[in-house]
Amino acid sequence: MSTRSAIICQTAAGFSGIYCHSDGYPAWVGFLLQQHFNTPEKAAALVALGDISGIGRNGEVDAYHRDSGEKWENVSPVESASLADIFPMIANDGHVYAFASGAWTHNQKPLLEVLARPEIKAETASMHPSGIPDTPPATIAERTASFSTANRMLPFAPSTKAPVKSLDEIFPPIAAKPPSMKQRIAAGIAALTALQPFIGLGQSKVIATLIRTSEEQDFFIDKMIELAAQVEAMPHTYQQEGLGEQAIAHLHYFIGGCDWWITEKDMGDKEDPAPNLQLQAFGYACLGDPDFAELGYISLPEILEAGAELDLHWNPTAMAEIKAKLFA
Repeated sequence: MSTRSAIICQTAAGFSGIYCHSDGYPAWVGFLLQQHFNTPEKAAALVALGDISGIGRNGEVDAYHRDSGEKWENVSPVESASLADIFPMIANDGHVYAFASGAWTHNQKPLLEVLARPEIKAETASMHPSGIPDTPPATIAERTASFSTANRMLPFAPSTKAPVKSLDEIFPPIAAKPPSMKQRIAAGIAALTALQPFIGLGQSKVIATLIRTSEEQDFFIDKMIELAAQVEAMPHTYQQEGLGEQAIAHLHYFIGGCDWWITEKDMGDKEDPAPNLQLQAFGYACLGDPDFAELGYISLPEILEAGAELDLHWNPTAMAEIKAKLFA
């Protein structure tokens, strides 16, 4: 299963970032960023490629636009004036890398310190047993000649232009860019990221791809923004207590013949390390036989891990109407 990460670079206008689909943990992407892209010019050139599938052992980059022909407007870097605003725009599985002030960070901690942790160091050593080669990397021509079409990993090619003197040469100021589909995609990905406690990883990955590349991307962008607002406003624990069958089910999950209707999200605990974890959402569960359906607490992480999907076409509905259809 892929581990997604966000890769962000500081620019003169703020920050610019891209999505990386695979191997986002520090022992792989973190290690390779530190070894191959540890200068402002190299970090900026990496981000300038747009969203990427992954980084190879020797610093090869598989870029969706350059190497797979995806539309640039769908995979170009997202930009923001602040780091706090940009990383929610990029789908990630808890791994955010940022190059600023001459160094990489991982989740706002110095990357070198993260890589020095004993458990990360051991994992890195197992993945990169030969360490960093003492000899210069092969020429682009040599690396291209050994390229395997099976994995679509093309070499990271340095620019043939003169060295970059200013990051503005790569990233024009944000204000100079008109509104575009790229900004719509960023808004959709940000909404999807906010919905992570409510959508399984598999479904989330599919939706992220559809937002970026499908002909129906407008539908998925609008749906994620709508759902994020709906979840933000929906009642939390006890807020529909006493309403009985007039309580509204705001979300619907399904897999096979099983259904779960959520009437109240878990209120969470602000002091908890994961305050939005939905361990005690409340609702109505039917595991195939309506005669045994019942109200109760529902752990969303458990049903999502089992493969349940969020119904994207669901409209909030009173429990009386749901039961009438279930027992019809």
